[in-house]
Amino acid sequence: MRPSGSSTDQVPAGVAAESRPDSEPERPAAPTSDTDVELAEQARTFSLPAPDRLGEEVTDLWSTHYHLWEATEVEAEDGFVVLDSDDRPFPAGSPVHLTGRDWCMTALEGSGHVRRLDDSELTLNYSAQGEVHVECDRFIGASWRSQGRVRFGTAEGPYGDGVSGYQLVPFRTIAVDRDQATIPYGAAVFIPAAVGQTFEHDGASWTHDGWFFAGDTGGAIRDEHIDTFTGSTTDPALAYVTSSPDAPRFVAHRIADDHATARLLEDLHRGGP
Repeated sequence: MRPSGSSTDQVPAGVAAESRPDSEPERPAAPTSDTDVELAEQARTFSLPAPDRLGEEVTDLWSTHYHLWEATEVEAEDGFVVLDSDDRPFPAGSPVHLTGRDWCMTALEGSGHVRRLDDSELTLNYSAQGEVHVECDRFIGASWRSQGRVRFGTAEGPYGDGVSGYQLVPFRTIAVDRDQATIPYGAAVFIPAAVGQTFEHDGASWTHDGWFFAGDTGGAIRDEHIDTFTGSTTDPALAYVTSSPDAPRFVAHRIADDHATARLLEDLHRGGP
């Protein structure tokens, strides 16, 4: 989840509509059959088969993208302290300090991987908003002052957290408009325009299978606008991610919740296999 105006694309992707999950999600069960194991492996390698039945067609979509920001901690006198939702230095007892640019870009993207001075690592995630703490217009441009209101917590997932207890999964998670019903939170979708698109992730090259999961939102995500999460990759990579509402649009198919792959993608966003 991300704060208002949060995206480095042409059109900002925007603020998280919800705060951290209200309750701890149940841990998904491990695969119990050979078919489940095979599907789990295909999900990890972006080689899931096309759906055997297509659900509702959602037309006229366009997409921006967002990613995990990579930041490096600095000494207190050289940076800005990270604050939690109660305006306390975070983490308690050993608060993180970041340069103005790293602080604001972590706020803009909604999550950030921090290499600490002691070489430990921490993934920060959007938690709430308060008064302006950092004047982000000084560091990332005049349009982004509101990012200085962001407060942080620790992410459950290695790449950050979305809505409803979901963890962000690179090149699987999409953020959707919280106020529309065509692609609700927790829905699996198949985007034909992504099939066969190659991209780099985790040091390897992959070919996408077209499957995604609605596990996040943003305040500037409205109507047909979705936002595709690309992990640590700053390049949008997938051709359908045009970052412009004036570019050719694409369609997606919402897949039934009881479809095996839909259930698997939800498990994956719960931290499962």
